[in-house]
Amino acid sequence: MTAIIFLLFIALVLIAANYVITKFAIRYHDMKFHHHGDTHSEEKPDDAHHNNVV
Repeated sequence: MTAIIFLLFIALVLIAANYVITKFAIRYHDMKFHHHGDTHSEEKPDDAHHNNVV
């Protein structure tokens, strides 16, 4: 029983870490490539390499 709870806890930590890292990566990408901290609020249709970002 403890092993199941432990595995669920590990999964939760990994999901949370993935969320934080993704947020940071998007913010870093925007600062690096767009130079004005845009967080994809106004998506440009011709912006091909951003089409997969949620």
